[in-house]
Amino acid sequence: MKNTPNVKLIVFSNKSGEELIIRPDKWALENKSLPYYLIEFADGKPEEFLTQARQVNSEMIFFMPRRTFEFNRPIVIGGSEWGVMTVSFSKDAYFSSIQSFYWTVIVFTGLACLLSFTLFYLSSRRVRTQIDTFGEIARLLSEGKLSSLAPEKAIGEIGVLGKAINSMSAALKEKSERITELVKIVEQTNDAFVLFRVSRGFFFANEALIKITGFQLSTFAGLSISEFIQVLKIKSPELLNDAQLASAGTSTSQSRDVVIEKNDQSHVDVEIRLEVISDEAGAPQYILMVISDISERKHAEVELSIAATAFESQEGIMVTDAQNHILRVNKTFSDVTGYSSDEVIGKSPEILQSDRHDATFYAAMWKRIHESGAWEGELWSRRKNGEVYPQRLTVTAVKNSSGVITHYVGTFADITAYKEAEEQIRSLAYFDPLTGLPNRRLLMDRLHQALSASTRNGGEGALLFIDLDNFKSLNDTLGHDVGDELLKQVADRLRACVRDADTVARLGGDEFVVMLENLGVQDIESFTQTEIVGHKILHAINQPYLLGKHEYSNSSSIGVTMFGMHTFTVDDVLKQADIAMYQAKSAGRNALRFFNPRMQEVISARVSLEAELIRAIEDKQLKLYYQRQVNQLGHTIGAEALIRWEHPERGLLDPMQFIKVAEETDLIQPIGRWVLEMACAQLEAWQNGATTKKMTLSVNVSARQFRDAEFVNTLRGLIKQHSIMPGMLKLELTESLLLENIEKAIVTMRELSDFGIKFALDDFGTGYSSLQYLKRLPLYQLKIDQSFVNDIAVDSNDLAIIRTIVAMADTLNLEVIAEGVETTEQQLLLTEVGCVLYQGYLFSKPVPMNEFEP
Repeated sequence: MKNTPNVKLIVFSNKSGEELIIRPDKWALENKSLPYYLIEFADGKPEEFLTQARQVNSEMIFFMPRRTFEFNRPIVIGGSEWGVMTVSFSKDAYFSSIQSFYWTVIVFTGLACLLSFTLFYLSSRRVRTQIDTFGEIARLLSEGKLSSLAPEKAIGEIGVLGKAINSMSAALKEKSERITELVKIVEQTNDAFVLFRVSRGFFFANEALIKITGFQLSTFAGLSISEFIQVLKIKSPELLNDAQLASAGTSTSQSRDVVIEKNDQSHVDVEIRLEVISDEAGAPQYILMVISDISERKHAEVELSIAATAFESQEGIMVTDAQNHILRVNKTFSDVTGYSSDEVIGKSPEILQSDRHDATFYAAMWKRIHESGAWEGELWSRRKNGEVYPQRLTVTAVKNSSGVITHYVGTFADITAYKEAEEQIRSLAYFDPLTGLPNRRLLMDRLHQALSASTRNGGEGALLFIDLDNFKSLNDTLGHDVGDELLKQVADRLRACVRDADTVARLGGDEFVVMLENLGVQDIESFTQTEIVGHKILHAINQPYLLGKHEYSNSSSIGVTMFGMHTFTVDDVLKQADIAMYQAKSAGRNALRFFNPRMQEVISARVSLEAELIRAIEDKQLKLYYQRQVNQLGHTIGAEALIRWEHPERGLLDPMQFIKVAEETDLIQPIGRWVLEMACAQLEAWQNGATTKKMTLSVNVSARQFRDAEFVNTLRGLIKQHSIMPGMLKLELTESLLLENIEKAIVTMRELSDFGIKFALDDFGTGYSSLQYLKRLPLYQLKIDQSFVNDIAVDSNDLAIIRTIVAMADTLNLEVIAEGVETTEQQLLLTEVGCVLYQGYLFSKPVPMNEFEP
């Protein structure tokens, strides 16, 4: 056993090629007589095996070729040798087995190679197909089609790769679905989400940015966050600073309330927040700007501010619960009522009620509140100190969404001052502030009621129109304060002359009206009572007055009209009394006159004439006629323009029939301007004629026209407009016009005289001519009135007056012309006394310009 080699493997082969393998761990082989072991193998390659055997055996194995191989090995079991096992086989059989084995190996090797190639081809084709499938899946994944699946049943790494790709696709699909949901949320929100790349500017924004700013998203392409702020014209240094910090990677997480300017240049309040988005390494990648439209919030804040301010307004406010317990009051409530908030909270508003309203009033008020939700009106309330005062109260019921009343809000104002002002306004509106008598408005109202009552019950009434005589002179001499004192004393005397039920009113100025009612149903009785009252008033007013330090006596003129069953209007009655009053003044003043219907006809005719005259101005019915003015040789030196009215029904009317009405109604102003315009236009035409360029044109000027503040400027403008020589225009003024305000008249005349216009004093000798004012007036000509010329041949006094006028004019270096010359005898007498200029029918009647012969 000591020399037994360490045999790893022994192979035995018989002739049939069977092999026997004996494992060394079960057999112990020993041959003391033979130091070498001889082994022969059936594969015919002992050298190769020998080399391999030497690698596994620690002792040399001897190989000896022979025809027969024989192996003897002792069999030892349990440490005892039991015998020898001998194995022998022929060499031919061995080589035959080796050859058969070789062919078997070759065939099997060829088949194995063919099978391997086939398997390789099939495997490579399947792998290539799977690789192409992975490429198509990669393309679909790059297009966002995450539902495509890779094959997972492939063998080896390809199957593993398919599973990995499908797992990645599922993860991407899940993230894509989340991103899609997030985008939907972002697109549906009202806030604008704007994403900026830190390095490349504007990257993304939702549709809300368009709605908020009005700009299309393309407007912001490539803009940095600072440029974006500039486009929206946001004036906020704080936001610009936040943007700079965000661009540097520092997140402020602070919101800013700013105003942006929209694309349509309107403005909107927004809130802007900035957030920095960083990568895993902490490097800033994006800046998220969130823009929220806060217009409604701002509006709500304003409304809340207004509501808070309104609660502390000038009106008292009280809030109660549904059970009418006071919850809150404002400062004005305390100021008006005297109660502090602590004294009234939890109590009922009944503590403010006065005893001026009964339970029925409050029941009706609460019924209205419950039916309509509100009540408004005036009532009397009580302060803490017990004082009762008027207030205007509004109670409003506050309801929840179910329509159930939850609170009541009462707002009120102390209207004490308003009531006092209302009374003052009523007094001013219906009463004369000087005398305390009813004014025209209240008189008209009472007169209307009196007429209605007289018509119903048949009773008579009377209206007395009272005008103080010479009241203007009192104001002008002693002053208006003395005049006011007289009016107050007259009012007191009038009240004393009538019953309490009668009305005494002041219409204005020095005009008073007394209205008597219920004078009976008999005309004679009512007439007698009215006359008695009228004479009583005349007597009372005639009594002396003590006006300060002055004792003064005054009279009045009273016009009376009766009313009763007659269908008169208020205006008719006042007009009749006014007409009667003017009849009293015409009778010498200090008189009483009842209305005369004939006078009404005259007044009505005058009113009708006024209306027709207005129409005549509009329809250009007024015409200018021209009457020649000649010298002693009969040569035409000029003309006088005389107005005529070509009435469509009454024919040609001279000024005496309508000028007075025009002056009284102020229609003389437009008429006078029209006459001056026509005269200047005619002078312009004459200046272009060889025989007429030196002719003058005289125009009559009324007192109202002459005293108008714009008269001078108007006349200058007309002369410049027509480019005429001012000296060719001659204005004829009357003495009465000049004497009314001599100083102002002189100023006006000098202004126009310096401009070149000439003045003639018309109707000279008929007034109160005075050398004192004649020498001060810038006159050019005196015009002798035709009343002196008419009787010059038979009345030596008229001739003497004319001679005096001519002598006076010569002394004052004034030109003289006589009007109304109708006979040759009159002309000769005028020439004898030195008057060499004439105007009258002897030379020409007033004619239209187309009939005028220079």
